[in-house]
Amino acid sequence: MAGGDSSWLDLGLFLIARLAGVDAAMRLARIYLIDWHHAGQQPFARLSASRQTDDAVIAKCQVWAATHYHEPASVATIGHVTKER
Repeated sequence: MAGGDSSWLDLGLFLIARLAGVDAAMRLARIYLIDWHHAGQQPFARLSASRQTDDAVIAKCQVWAATHYHEPASVATIGHVTKER
């Protein structure tokens, strides 16, 4: 979930770069110790149903998240998925 949190920082730096230039965005990133990368949220964006895990509950959650990522989901909904057999 840290990817979602840091996406605001990426968005802010992206907008600053577009409006004030890349140098200004990089300067702010250094001042606020933000690791600005050109990949944006790509490292966090890909959920793969094929990731290997020995934990059956985690595997089931990964498959559910990969196939339902576009739907709103509460923690209770995800908890319900783990209880289904």
